[in-house]
Parts: sequence; structure tokens; C-alpha cells
Amino acid sequence: MPRRTVTILCAIAALLAAQAARGHRGAHPGTRVVTTGPPRADAASGVGTYTFDPSVSAINRQAFLGVLAHVRPEAARLYARVAALVTVVDGDTGNPGALAITIPGRRGYTIRFQFGKVFAELGQRGLNRVVEHELAHVVDFALLTDPLRAQLDAGIPAGVPCTGSNGPTGACAPREERFAESFAKWASGDIGVNLYGGYAVPPPPDLQAWGAPLAALAAKG
Repeated sequence: MPRRTVTILCAIAALLAAQAARGHRGAHPGTRVVTTGPPRADAASGVGTYTFDPSVSAINRQAFLGVLAHVRPEAARLYARVAALVTVVDGDTGNPGALAITIPGRRGYTIRFQFGKVFAELGQRGLNRVVEHELAHVVDFALLTDPLRAQLDAGIPAGVPCTGSNGPTGACAPREERFAESFAKWASGDIGVNLYGGYAVPPPPDLQAWGAPLAALAAKG
């Protein structure tokens, strides 16, 4: 099978809202601009679990939850703190180049995820990466502070020159995508070698050191 890069993940819609506020025009393909800020996690959201739309079959629910059973404990705790804010839908993302998208709303986040297509194109590793990446978007917006976002982004290499027909990748990938890709690598320990999907973001030189602030955040909750 020839190698190819599949843009499997779309920029979270809140990114476009922030860009609009700064005067940027246009939108990353597949994103949706929202006028409300993304909801933050609180004590109530930290005791719930994921909501699965009826479109998600029992086997796909099991597949989604199974990914979370194999991430590092600190990542699992951060995912658990935002779980009650997340609704998972098996359905089209609105962008042919994106297999999943995370959409913030007034009360939580909807992850639209094409389970069958993800598995067919990227296999189990790809499915793992998509789940880890999309939930990382929720962790980013629901738990992190701006100073922590800046600290973590500073530790992510710039990567290859800007490429991609479905949106910016490599050195010009949005901060939100750089974080989500790096978080997924930290959570899983899989840096993505031979996994042809995502935003072409290289891993931090030392994933353990890069993720230390996240581990500290997990220990607080």
C-alpha cells in the first residue's frame, strides 16, 4: 500500500472563534465557528462519564473505552476529569479530509468520529491516536491555563515546513493541534513512527519531561 498522509483530525472549533476575535479571516476546512467559549471542567464534571450517541454501536463504545485503558495513568486521570463533558457521535465530520472533529458547545464537547473509516484507513494504532488526540482537545480547553499552554507549546519542536491540502500541518500547524498530537504521544508512549496521519508534528525530545506539568496537574485533581 503506498504511503500517504491522511489528515485525520480537525482543528477544534474554538480555535476559529479565537482567530476571529483577533481579526483573522477564513476557516480551517471542516471547523465550525462558535460564539460561546468552551466549557471548563469542574467538580461536577469530574465525577461523570462519557455520553455515547445512539449512533455509536456497542462494539465501538468498547473500542473507544478500550483505548483509555492503555494510556499512562496521569493521562487517564486528566481524561476522566473531562469525561462527563464529552458526547461521542459516530458520523460524518463535514470535511472529507477529517476522520474526527471536536466541537465545543454551551455545556460540553461533541466528538464526531467515523469509527469504521478510521479503523479501515489507519488500523488499531490510528484509532487509538484519534481517540487520544480528540480527547486531548477537551483537556486543553477544559483544564489548561494560558501560561501552561504556552509552556507546553514551547517544548514542541517546530517540525517540517508547512504542508497539506486540507489545512496547515508541520511548522504551521495550529497550537491546539500541536498540543493534541503531543498529548496523544505522551499519553500512549507511541510517537507515531509509520503512522501516516495527523499534523506532522514531531515529538518533544523527552516526552516524560514535556509531560511533567500535565502529570502535576493530574495529581491535583
